[in-house]
Amino acid sequence: MRGFLKNLSLRFLDPLYYFFALLSALSPKLSKGVASALAYTLGLATRASYSKPRTVSLRVNGTRFRLFLPERHKHAQQEYTRLASDDAVYEPVNIALLTRLLGHLGNPSFMDIGAFMGYFACYVSSFLGGRVDVYAVESNPQFCEAVRRSARLNGFPKLRVHNVALSEGHELVAIRDVTVLSAPGNRFGMRRNIVHAMPLDELCEREALHPNIVKMDVHGAEGKVLRGMRQVLRTSVQFLLLEMHPVNLLKRYSAGISREEMLSLLEDCGFTSFHVAGLRYPSSDGLRPLETGSFSYRPITPETRSLLLFDRRLDILILASKFHDIESIIGSSIEDPSLSW
Repeated sequence: MRGFLKNLSLRFLDPLYYFFALLSALSPKLSKGVASALAYTLGLATRASYSKPRTVSLRVNGTRFRLFLPERHKHAQQEYTRLASDDAVYEPVNIALLTRLLGHLGNPSFMDIGAFMGYFACYVSSFLGGRVDVYAVESNPQFCEAVRRSARLNGFPKLRVHNVALSEGHELVAIRDVTVLSAPGNRFGMRRNIVHAMPLDELCEREALHPNIVKMDVHGAEGKVLRGMRQVLRTSVQFLLLEMHPVNLLKRYSAGISREEMLSLLEDCGFTSFHVAGLRYPSSDGLRPLETGSFSYRPITPETRSLLLFDRRLDILILASKFHDIESIIGSSIEDPSLSW
């Protein structure tokens, strides 16, 4: 009961805080002093609720694992606490695809680029019984320590964490929460957040990493990361699950690299790309075909790129595969009116 009330407070404190803050600014009838006091009190309670680290237990079908969540990271604590209390799955389409691909390869080796709190890395480690190598690549040192704590909690000795900022070459970058931004001349004035980035190809060569399934979510830096991993894409990767971000984020974090160029790079490395629908749909939104492991997807060719990508203002999920007959692996594409192309 105590845990339920705690989770309930996490869900409703923030909306109440903003409600009273707005009320104090707009309502001439309500004492601004009272409204401000309420907003301040609720704000303190909200901040206090995230001031300590916590551990949550998560389940994906029959696969269970725990995540360590660091203190003062409100988004992570909110999101994963909600998933734990609802017994829900994060990005169910992505997870379902990943599960199917893991089952196809006889000896999978998984790499999560932009691992954040390690949800995908811990899921794969648990799903495969901790028997195979799993690599979590993350630029933020706080997140890396959280993933290491989770690996110890779950007993995943083959989950290896690499605290590395990735780019197309060697450069100075600024680490800000989940983003990596070029930092020429340390113009951010935060020396402790400035690190040297490197290409993934160099990291893989140095550490003898040979991933054959890669999942990437780097918040707009994917263009630069892809340019720096051509060798590993050509030699070892068989499947890439790529979260491609909106154009405005690409302009900021992968300046000068378009979606079309990224797709061409993947083609040059031997991949066929598919746009998979439903990345941002929660499992409660009626995607019943996913319960049977079905997907709705379209091949992306030079002729269809502009039609599929020109109006996509949200994140989209790209499956790049060295196996051109993707139907034999994930089944035929379904047509579902709830999935808008």
